[in-house]
Amino acid sequence: MKRFLKNYLYSKSNYKFFIKNYTALNDLKQISLCMKSMRHSLILEQVEWKRKFTGNTIILAPHGDDEIIGLGGTILKSFKDRSKIHCIYFSTDKERAKECKIVSDALGFSYSDLGFKNYNFKINTKNLLTLSKKINSLKPKRIFLPLLFDDNDDHRRVSQFLMELIKMKLININFEIWGYQIYTFFPTNIYIDITKEIKKKNYFIRKYKSQIIKKNFDHLSTAVNAYNSRFINTPKKKYLESFFVLPVNEYFKLCKIYFKKTKIY
Repeated sequence: MKRFLKNYLYSKSNYKFFIKNYTALNDLKQISLCMKSMRHSLILEQVEWKRKFTGNTIILAPHGDDEIIGLGGTILKSFKDRSKIHCIYFSTDKERAKECKIVSDALGFSYSDLGFKNYNFKINTKNLLTLSKKINSLKPKRIFLPLLFDDNDDHRRVSQFLMELIKMKLININFEIWGYQIYTFFPTNIYIDITKEIKKKNYFIRKYKSQIIKKNFDHLSTAVNAYNSRFINTPKKKYLESFFVLPVNEYFKLCKIYFKKTKIY
């Protein structure tokens, strides 16, 4: 409380805005260890992905709509066979469950729902075994999931689930990690040009009516995709979906640095 009051009084006397207590950010050290430079564009050169995806793909989506916000344009453009995509939703409510079915049916991919509660993704033996069984049965060539540093606790928790599965040797690790963006830009090394798909992507985002009434996600997603074009030095209006792609064992190393020890029960 003393620290809060000190920050409050200091902000009132020196600034025209209120300073939140940034000292409560307890993951700054982990982030700095994972990524030594915030100027990731200087050390990670983005490469355009132009090929079609083949083989089985798993999308780990913390909530219904994350799969479209993060890679909706990629689903529309880059998959040779969308029936080989399986989306695992960690959490849906009654309305979003209906919307997930509408979107998945229209786009031609299968899905399952783990039934977790928002902001309460419990990393326990039961949930780990359920997820591992699903992953192993699909034998994916790649797994898409929210980028490790995404600005939402549920989004980050998905990476922690994966880390525990690997640590406990519950899944085969013959796949690549494709970290997708929801709220963050940092860091990425692969992009897919979805300029021709952006309108259709937004059409599917708006299918999640229960979420659009809370926040204009198609507008926010379009802004992220437009911002990504700064890394390719073009005067044209381009929209890109960017990803952090690397072998699963390398992603595991990052997760071990970032996440504190997890108590499994």
